[in-house]
Amino acid sequence: MKEFVLTIILSFAGSFLLLYKLIPVSVNFGFCDNPAGDSLKIHKKPIPYTGGIGIYTAFLITMGLFFSIFRYPLTREVMGIILCGGLIIALGLWDDKQNVNPKLRLVLQIAISGITVMTSLVFFKASIFVLLPLLIVYLVGSINSVNLFDGLDGLAGGTVAISLAGLGYIFYLENDFLYLSITFALLGALLAFLVFNFNPATVFLGDNGSTFLGYMLAILAINTIRNGDNLLLLFLTVLFVGLPVVDTAFAIIRRAIKGRPIFVGDRSHIYDLMVINGLSIKQAVLLCYVLQSVIVYCGVLLWRSFHFVSGNN
Repeated sequence: MKEFVLTIILSFAGSFLLLYKLIPVSVNFGFCDNPAGDSLKIHKKPIPYTGGIGIYTAFLITMGLFFSIFRYPLTREVMGIILCGGLIIALGLWDDKQNVNPKLRLVLQIAISGITVMTSLVFFKASIFVLLPLLIVYLVGSINSVNLFDGLDGLAGGTVAISLAGLGYIFYLENDFLYLSITFALLGALLAFLVFNFNPATVFLGDNGSTFLGYMLAILAINTIRNGDNLLLLFLTVLFVGLPVVDTAFAIIRRAIKGRPIFVGDRSHIYDLMVINGLSIKQAVLLCYVLQSVIVYCGVLLWRSFHFVSGNN
């Protein structure tokens, strides 16, 4: 277990140092979210959007050290996840800088998700013609749900951190030390990011970070049922994505009813309504943390009820 404690410590330290150095560099090079002229932005000055780069880099370095020091085999499955995660980061950074056409962005997300499924998620006993579209929808849905939920300082990052804690507990019960290490490496990097991101934030996830977290959250959630043989249990794992999925579902319904394009943002999300009704940003974020904790806890209880862990029920 010592190697996993070391993993989260190394990841936290690496992410903290990277972000500490990256924030001023991002400002100097103009990699910032500028609120000027955008009524949906609630921050008042440009804030660097390179949090995702710091998280991914620290995660990548930590995993490299983990595989080297503890001699865990670097499988094709893990390589696919890491490389496709890098593609998600690159796409998100492009979107941060140039506002990629939403339809093109969606097509590219589908393509990256398809590659991920074919290289890293083919452990279910189901027809590929059923598996491929279902898992692509899951991945793309999680990617965009977390992205849409990134609307207040500390919100998306903290929400995903809660999910990672629940997923880490499951991998520990399963003795799945490979995915436990991946979860801890990501969690450590994310916790360091939250030091800089909690209100008032000095760095944002950006689309690069929020989409990467959504991607990794889906990957890890799906892997909690890799030892099961019922593909329908995939829907159980949506609880580990949690509140972002609920918020996104309401956003799609709301925009459809109003006849507005799904890709056009608004300020009627769950967290926005909390602030509109009198909560401070910190209070709204903490309330969302509580709600996410309840949802993830229910996910863990339901997961255990299906006896995926032999001898640990």
